[in-house]
Amino acid sequence: MPSANKGGRRRMVKMEDSVHGQIFNSNDLKQVGGSAEESYLALRQNIVRRYFPDATGVDDFMARVEMELCDYGFNADNSIAVLNLCRDEICNSLKHKVKPIFGDPFNVHGLGGVLTCGVTGMGAGLSHCPQSPGEREKYVFFSFPHIAVNAAGELGEISRASRHHSHACGAMLKVLGELKKEGHACSSHKVGQKEVHDVMDPEYSILKHRMEQHIGACGIPHNKLRLDTLTLLAEEAITQDLETLISKAVDTSKADYAVITGIQIHNWSMNFEDEEPNLEFIQPRSVYVVNNGVKTVLDIGAVSALTPRMFQMLSAPSSAPAPAHAAYTSKGALKAGAGDQDDPKSKQAIINGMKVEKKYAKYIRPSHGSAEESYLALRQNILGRYFPDAVGADDFVARIEMELCQHGFTSENTIAVLNLCRDEICNSLKHKIQPIFGAPFNVHGLGGVLTCGVTGMGAGLSHAPQVRPGAREKYVFFSFPHIAVNAAGELGEVGRASRGHSHACGAMFKVLGELK
Repeated sequence: MPSANKGGRRRMVKMEDSVHGQIFNSNDLKQVGGSAEESYLALRQNIVRRYFPDATGVDDFMARVEMELCDYGFNADNSIAVLNLCRDEICNSLKHKVKPIFGDPFNVHGLGGVLTCGVTGMGAGLSHCPQSPGEREKYVFFSFPHIAVNAAGELGEISRASRHHSHACGAMLKVLGELKKEGHACSSHKVGQKEVHDVMDPEYSILKHRMEQHIGACGIPHNKLRLDTLTLLAEEAITQDLETLISKAVDTSKADYAVITGIQIHNWSMNFEDEEPNLEFIQPRSVYVVNNGVKTVLDIGAVSALTPRMFQMLSAPSSAPAPAHAAYTSKGALKAGAGDQDDPKSKQAIINGMKVEKKYAKYIRPSHGSAEESYLALRQNILGRYFPDAVGADDFVARIEMELCQHGFTSENTIAVLNLCRDEICNSLKHKIQPIFGAPFNVHGLGGVLTCGVTGMGAGLSHAPQVRPGAREKYVFFSFPHIAVNAAGELGEVGRASRGHSHACGAMFKVLGELK
């Protein structure tokens, strides 16, 4: 069953719903227990399946994937997810489904889903995998280009918040338009020709090159292409690139991995503000595991479907507090104050804290007797050695929100464009920005380098809310490379969940080493 992103009353099923002027009849409704709501959702699924015959609701898909991968030993405690989506902020809905299963993923997103992270970027993500003595590392690669098919069955059409006439995927639509215009006369990217990208538009030029190469290899005339077929071809080309990167970055003598690819489909309502649900579907493509170097293709369609109660639990918004095992939460710090002091890890965390406090005692500022405030002041003073104006992230973002509000920037009229490193620990800052300006358009790059180009940046800006005719659009650009400074003041050192000795930013470390 599909997943709904929007609340409100469900629309009662009418027997005369139209798609491209075609009237639906009772044959278009799969009766599931006689429920009008379930029949309506089945109707919406059938609309999507006209283009993507195996499309299934995202909650159903992810539940089946989780169960299958669990049978092959992949779970949140021993695996890292590497996630490739388009940069479009509406793709975050799928990221939010992956995170509860495998924790914060390492992001390798690109415009249209094209992979530009390279071998270094892929290797950086894999180096964050949880470690256990004597155990093989495990990686789960997710890759999904996306497309919109609205409630009326119109390809590429989507109604966003305060921007009712929008499209997805914009990058694929641009490729489609240019390919049809050029026909077979295009000679800039012949099959097998060395890739040359536009320095001002690297990701789009790479995406178009890859699509031209793959379409040429498949022998498909450009005038026969539609957005749905182009998106399927994009998935094939991107998956080939993903598998090439995996072959160069993964040592199968030491690690196992899974590959999950498909098409992310946004089946949203005709008007974002109405009462119809926004639904998300997945068209599965490649699903397999490689354990001990042996590839096993998985049939998630053979996995038993979840019950209606399970679907309701998965689809309902959670009111529970955020899990403590987020990638940017220190388990040791949590245990030190509340854990059993006889526990070795808790005891060691306390000892380490005492050592740090003793070493940097002269930097502790009196804070009206509060041990917690004194400790936080100590930590801030340690940072101050390298970054004198450093302030807490919550403090900083709160000040930004208040200042920008004074100048008319709010969540109702503004889109945030966010540039961070691809490292999953950077998601903590994203989680601070999202409550203020909504889901940001992601332009993340390795080390924070910008590769989205003019097309990518323009795509993000085209999603800005349009509050009223003639009103000026508003954009907020955030950009933050990152660095680790641990509690002992060591530059570049960070302890990750189940990987105590790690570094950030790995890309900057590599640049530094090569420059020296």
